[in-house]
Order: sequence, then structure tokens, then C-alpha cells
Amino acid sequence: MVDGDVLDAAALAEDIFGATCLTPSTAPTIRRLGGMDTTTLATDGGSAFDGSTSSTLMALADSYDERLLAAA
Repeated sequence: MVDGDVLDAAALAEDIFGATCLTPSTAPTIRRLGGMDTTTLATDGGSAFDGSTSSTLMALADSYDERLLAAA
């Protein structure tokens, strides 16, 4: 279980692997997930994050908005 800041690690992984489909709907989709009032996020076969999931997802969405603008 991870309960610290995961945004830097997520950004680094995206920089290395480029695995996220970067579209105009990426950030809005992440924001909708952030609005679901969850307490734990988990990846398939990976770590789980237990913390401020809503604010973390909103910040992640902002990061993808910035990436989309930079790619344009």
C-alpha cells in the first residue's frame, strides 16, 4: 500500500514509457474518477494508493492537460 506522494512517480513513468493515450478526453476522464469520492486506488497487478485520492487525481489530470498543451 502506498500512502505518500505518487504524482512525481506517475509523471516519471509517463516520461519513460509514454503509456497513456494523450487525448482531449484524458484529463476530463481522470477528473470524473476524482469526483467519485474513493478512498483507495489500485492498478491491475500493481500497488494500491491509499490517501487523498480526489486531490491526487485532480492534480494528475492537470498534469495531463499540461502534457496535451505541450504536445500541440
